[in-house]
Amino acid sequence: MSALPEQRPGQRREQAEFVRRRRAIFTGLLTRLDRDAAVQALALWQAEFSTRPVFALHDFLGRVCQDMGLRVRRGELHRALVGALSLDEAELAPDPGDANGLAGSGDHSPGSAGALPAGARTVFEAVYHAFMTQAEGSGVDTGVRVRVMRRLVGLGLSPAALKSLSGWVAGEASGLPEGLTLDTLRGLLHLAYLSACEELGPVSADRLLAAAVREVENGAVAADYHPRGLL
Repeated sequence: MSALPEQRPGQRREQAEFVRRRRAIFTGLLTRLDRDAAVQALALWQAEFSTRPVFALHDFLGRVCQDMGLRVRRGELHRALVGALSLDEAELAPDPGDANGLAGSGDHSPGSAGALPAGARTVFEAVYHAFMTQAEGSGVDTGVRVRVMRRLVGLGLSPAALKSLSGWVAGEASGLPEGLTLDTLRGLLHLAYLSACEELGPVSADRLLAAAVREVENGAVAADYHPRGLL
């Protein structure tokens, strides 16, 4: 019998983060749905939405409400999911994967963990800067920075990279640390979005992120890498 291939540390971190997201989605669903309905909705998320961008939460919840005939308001579900995604791991519901056949339904952990595509770093910096400028205009940039810094450890970086990235988020360093993967940049933008949701609410945070992406889409840097590849 041949041995299973050993997972690299990066792959293990990605899988752990995927399980954490699944637990968070399940936790949020449980605040508005009974367990059977939450498990059914979670299976839909894993099969069709787990690798899609932040904006897909709206599409996911639309499907949940439509397919399951739910009367619960989509906005309430969205707030519940955003809140759950920002909880500490100890506050999350146990992972239902093994008990409900979800864990074995395929590898849905985020990909693209390798070297950055050409232009992705420059585009990320442009999108993040535009997003934080939008946050500043709404008076929440400091709150967003603080919330992001508290959650950086969840990106699974080395101590040196974490320290450098913390300095960049705080505005004390001019450039991102070297060696960050595309998944790390996506994760950092997602942390900023979640933090803005907590400061302003999901509707306003969606507007901020959409405005930031549109701004960069209309700029010259988008010719090298499309901003929506970061979502």
